[in-house]
Amino acid sequence: LVDFPVTLGIRPNIPQEDLRDIVWEQVQRDLTAQGVLDLHGEPQPTVAEMVETLGRPDRTLEGRWWRRDIG
Repeated sequence: LVDFPVTLGIRPNIPQEDLRDIVWEQVQRDLTAQGVLDLHGEPQPTVAEMVETLGRPDRTLEGRWWRRDIG
């Protein structure tokens, strides 16, 4: 089983190996059909750039800034 690119935050979290293979093959097919992954299973350059930009520390908001219940 080849891990999905870390950039996408997808982890093989199904403990049964045979079931995990079936599920992740379908996930890879779906992400490829949607244009998220290329034919080699790597993220499309535009997707990787977008995920990297949104995941940078300077783009991350802390949840406490947006809590309405804390005045």
